[in-house]
Amino acid sequence: MNIVMLSGRVGRPFKRNGNVGEFSLATKEAEKDERGQWIEVTEWHTVKVLGAAVCDAAEKFFVKGACLNVQGRLKTEQWTDADGCNHTWTKIYMQTWEFCPFTNRNQEGGHGI
Repeated sequence: MNIVMLSGRVGRPFKRNGNVGEFSLATKEAEKDERGQWIEVTEWHTVKVLGAAVCDAAEKFFVKGACLNVQGRLKTEQWTDADGCNHTWTKIYMQTWEFCPFTNRNQEGGHGI
């Protein structure tokens, strides 16, 4: 089963091309570094949006800093650049979304974001 669930903040705002669009979502978590100190680590995810109605909502609400819960599936895209180097990029193809249950940008909300 290919299911991904993320809770994070919009980084790069939604960009649309017809009935398809993308935005970036930052997720954060705490982990210990090599000295045993707790540090905050940010992961950036590219989220792909499909469909006219969902793109309409994304244009309106997926602005930088917005806190979203996103569910979707992973899909790996591959391409070859002009120099002949192969590249892969894993994206989340969004299926559902909702705003985070808290609205104050200064609140941690238990998600570390």
